[in-house]
Amino acid sequence: MTSTFKFLAVTPDLRRLEALRSLLGGAGGKGEAIAALPLSDDTRLPDCAALFMDADAAPEGQALRRCRELRSHLHAASFAIILFGSGRGGAALVEGLDAGADDFWQYPFKDSVCLAYLRAILRRLSRLRPQERSVLSGTLSLDPSSRTATLGGKELVLRSKEFDLLYYLLQHQGTVVRRDALLQAVWDYPEAIPTRTVDFHVSQLRRKLGRAGKNLETVTGMGYRFRADQDQA
Repeated sequence: MTSTFKFLAVTPDLRRLEALRSLLGGAGGKGEAIAALPLSDDTRLPDCAALFMDADAAPEGQALRRCRELRSHLHAASFAIILFGSGRGGAALVEGLDAGADDFWQYPFKDSVCLAYLRAILRRLSRLRPQERSVLSGTLSLDPSSRTATLGGKELVLRSKEFDLLYYLLQHQGTVVRRDALLQAVWDYPEAIPTRTVDFHVSQLRRKLGRAGKNLETVTGMGYRFRADQDQA
């Protein structure tokens, strides 16, 4: 990272805090730490580029609940939320993403991998443009300024990456978009990274779109296409 950025770490564990400070400080991060993040209607949210929350902190599930509350209060969150903890395998990552986090870091941290993902997340957030227009396809509508999606007049609950992926596909509806192009546009990943991230998020979108999910097509050997000429009711 070539410039400084502000972060807030929420953890009562001093060793994890120091490890996080060391990792982020070497990449230009400047931040502070608190033991808990209470939320209410009148709570002033942190002014930072990235919020890190310890998923193992007591009481159990606190970080996930706070993450959901943040995402429900902020349709157009301007900062990243990254959970970290001792969780292993894909279960902790999926649980964190479902709660609205941008990533889950396993502790002890893998410095180079964590920083690569953080750079990608911060680049994506820095490119968000408030003037982007809503996109429509039948009864499906996405508004990037409020980060809301509706289908048939009912709001869809989408994770951050799900919204970005669907928005990009709707911007190019009727056109086949390659998987590597989606990785670069939505996740800012280099082409060389092997991952099933796109496939996973497409699967989740189809499930949430219900009958309209059939409009999100897989074009074998090429990529994905959102068709606008099928029923979405």
